[in-house]
Amino acid sequence: MVDVGFDIYHYLRALGKPITTIGSGIVASIATVVFMAGNKRVVRENTPFMIHLPWGGSMGTADELEKFADQLRAIETKMVGFYKKALNVQEQAILPLLKNETWLSGTQLTALGFTTSQQVKIAAKAFINPKTIMRGTLTERDRHWME
Repeated sequence: MVDVGFDIYHYLRALGKPITTIGSGIVASIATVVFMAGNKRVVRENTPFMIHLPWGGSMGTADELEKFADQLRAIETKMVGFYKKALNVQEQAILPLLKNETWLSGTQLTALGFTTSQQVKIAAKAFINPKTIMRGTLTERDRHWME
């Protein structure tokens, strides 16, 4: 899964076009790497954002488990290196956050450099002309409420 996330990141960056990434719903795990592909990066208000070191499970002999642990450590090194470069921070600034599976607030996202501007607030408005004939299953009560 980690490799796929990095492949998506590198593909988007290779396009050579301005990209805006908008975090919505939840941005966590390898999705944070894909999110970083944007030249402009924003998250919608109240979007959970979480970073962590890669994890996984394995079964087998001691030698096989050691091999798996080595592979996992190599991925950790890649992740830490990526965040160091992308955020322009030192390892000691990002590693504890990754080790502790950290959920970041909007303020923290901006301070660390994950986002390039403030959170996007979502609002919906409907403008309905009360004189418009509405078709469908609306009752008189519905029309009164909408007016």
